[in-house]
Amino acid sequence: MWISPNEGAKFWLSVLTEIHNRGVKDILIACVDGLTGFPNAIETVFPKTQVQLCIVHMVRNSVAFVPWQQRKQVCADLKAIYSAATESEAEFNLELFAEKWDKQYPSISLTFHGIFKRQTRRDFQIKGADGVKVVKIKQKQGRKMMNWWDKNFASCELGDERLSNRGYSIGKKISQGFGKALSEIFKSGSELKRAYEFSPIGKQNLAGS
Repeated sequence: MWISPNEGAKFWLSVLTEIHNRGVKDILIACVDGLTGFPNAIETVFPKTQVQLCIVHMVRNSVAFVPWQQRKQVCADLKAIYSAATESEAEFNLELFAEKWDKQYPSISLTFHGIFKRQTRRDFQIKGADGVKVVKIKQKQGRKMMNWWDKNFASCELGDERLSNRGYSIGKKISQGFGKALSEIFKSGSELKRAYEFSPIGKQNLAGS
């Protein structure tokens, strides 16, 4: 863990250099926010790394000064760029975006033009959108599982070591089983029953029965 009073390219360069000196030879893919100089810092230490900018940060920064009345449409037009199945389609949609919005918000298309090469999917060797859809499905399943865990298991009585250990054990099983049904995560009926009894919902239902 590194702590710094401010975040800058110089700081990240020192962090990356230390990581390299500790024995990390290469980073396959790095997805970063829009911090100026961060991609260059990564490529200086790990020249073979495929650096891409986080699309969430890109869109958020692009629409920061767009009025709420137009933000939804601007975001939809930007999505046509970064969700395109091919590089040529993305470039075409970027030109359409520029024709439509440059009079009001010229900096948005300039931003996307300047970093466009980092956003193309060819670096990931994905053919079409199927691969991306699979990733999104897995991410959605993971989020649903984590939300379920937070709601039902993420709290226990402070100082009760037995409950804390049981909660940790259940949480570990769930975290290792993202995308699976509970019946697959807990192989036996007794394990599933104990997990249910430990949850607030289970406690409430059992108390009322």
